[in-house]
Order: sequence, then C-alpha cells, then structure tokens
Amino acid sequence: MPGYEKIMNKAALRLTPISALIELTYRCNLSCRHCYILPAQLHPKSFSPKSSLTLKQWANIFTQLAESGTLFLTFTGGETLLYPNFLELLKIAREQRFAFRIFTNGTLITRETVKKLSRLNPFEVEISVYAANPNIHDLITGMEGSFELTWKAIRLLKNEGIKVNLKTPVMTLNQKEIKPLRDLARDLDVLIQFSYVLSPRDDGNPAPLKLQLKTREIRAGLSRENDSESCPDLTPNPDRRPADPICAAGRNSLAISPDGKVYPCVQIRRQAGDLRKKKFAEIWRKSPVLQELRKMTMARVPECLSCRYLGFCSLCPGMSLTLSNEIAKPYRPSCELARARAGKIKKAG
Repeated sequence: MPGYEKIMNKAALRLTPISALIELTYRCNLSCRHCYILPAQLHPKSFSPKSSLTLKQWANIFTQLAESGTLFLTFTGGETLLYPNFLELLKIAREQRFAFRIFTNGTLITRETVKKLSRLNPFEVEISVYAANPNIHDLITGMEGSFELTWKAIRLLKNEGIKVNLKTPVMTLNQKEIKPLRDLARDLDVLIQFSYVLSPRDDGNPAPLKLQLKTREIRAGLSRENDSESCPDLTPNPDRRPADPICAAGRNSLAISPDGKVYPCVQIRRQAGDLRKKKFAEIWRKSPVLQELRKMTMARVPECLSCRYLGFCSLCPGMSLTLSNEIAKPYRPSCELARARAGKIKKAG
C-alpha cells in the first residue's frame, strides 16, 4: 500500500503517533504452540479487573490519542472478543472517528456478533489460520473444533461484506499447508498472507522457535509463492543507510497494554509510561525510553549494516531484545528468512 506507507513515513519524520496497537487482554481461549504471550497470562481465568482498563478509561485514552494525531487503531489480544463489552468499545472508537482493524482467532464470532460488527464498519478483520487440514489446525491451536469455528467466522464476515484478511505463520507443523490454504482463501475470495518468522515469548523463552523453519525450508516455501501481496516476504526492503532509524516503533506507532502501559511496540517491552498516571502527550514527548529509541540508527547494528542480505531482511530489533536482551543484535530467524528471500528473488530475476 504505497499511499499508506507514505503516510506512515511522513508521520515517523514528524514523530506523530499515527497508529496505535491496543492490547485489550492477554487472555485467550486457544493455546497456540507458537504464541509469544506467556501461558499464565493466556488462561481465560487469569482476568482481573485491576489488570484491565474499563470502557471509560479506554474512551479517555482514545480522546488523548486523537488529540495527538492518531488515526489508526489495531485491536489485539490474546483474543479480543474476551474483553468485556468488546463491541461497545469498538463503538466508542468509531464515535471518535478512528479507522480500526481487529485481530482475532475467530472462534468466538457468532452471526449476531457479525451483524453488530458490520454496523461499526471496521477497516478489516484479520484472522489467524494455520491449515486447511482440521487436524493440523487444531493441533497448533490446542483446541479441538477450532478449525470449524474459525472458518465459519470467516464465511460469516465475508457474507456480511466485512473485509477479511487471513494470516498464516508458516512453521514445521504446517509447512505443507500453503497451497491448500491458498486454494481455500481463493475459493472465499479473501486475501491470505504467509509469514516465515516466529517470535520468542515475551519473557525471552525461545520455546516457539523450535517450530521455526530452516533456511532451505523457508526457500522451499517461498518457491511456491509468486505474489508479494500474499507473501510480503517476497518484497525487497529499501536500502538502509547508517543514519536511518533502526525502526519506526516509538516514532509513528506504539502499543498500549491491557493495564494502560505504553510501549514502543509489542516486541519492545520497555515501558515508556503508564496512562493511569500520566497523559499520553506527556509520555509521547518526554519518555526517556522513546527518546532513546528515536536516537537509535542503523549505525548501532554494524553487523546488520554490512550484511549482504540486509536489503532482504525484515530486521526487528524488538525480537532481538526479547530473545537476547540486546536491541542492537541480529535476530537469527530473520537472518534465515533474508537468505531465503535473496535466493528466491535472485532466481526469479
């Protein structure tokens, strides 16, 4: 989306928080094997009113974000529909004229939910799918019957005219499901996107990385792709210079946790401020965490800057920070992907 990217780049230069990711809850009704959220937080019974903002508190935060220039909200979890009064919260966001999208696993979506959601006109709903084979999908989610519930939700949303995008992290458990999933998505006329890099858990536990594909396996997966829209990993990144920002987190975007903590993004879990104690504008302007991150340039990662595969790399300092507690260090799964992308693009050329 060239127009969207242009807006985001301009916002980064002006330090305008144009996009905010809203983590409504860490709870989830699934137990996906590759999830980066801590298992104790995912449990549906882990909810505590003290650890979750109320509708009134979120409404106040939305007002502050709008005043600071935010246009786009992304609602995520955990599972977003486990947040109490979720649809009422979306109504508040719509009344404040935000464009918003929703991340969900789809299993809790009903016909009634879809009817109400259509009146709120979300920009899009993104749903995670893992396989065209129900057994493989349910194996990954840890919930029997999740395949049927998820695909039923996709059809309900599509039939109601709501834009649906499907997302599939490709891993050892589902690497043979790319073509069958693409066929399913084509039959429903919805976009599906495949990604090849997994994240460690928020506490640095590398357990999800046991499912990460090797370079040759990623290359095999990419060889079946011919569309950069369905596989963003096929699109080369622009050249990076030493003075370029290391990433846009904390420059044009941010994340807010269920209890109102502000972070540069969901991977960079360095608290920039607490919205229960300070106004957003003050945090955005004065937070030492954000100010430090904004000063970081590619010169801080010389190993990456000199890498022959840098133009193919989805460099993410947040993932490096989570895994090794060092932000200026290569994230090896991204290195694997970069080498595979380079081979694919070179062969295509």
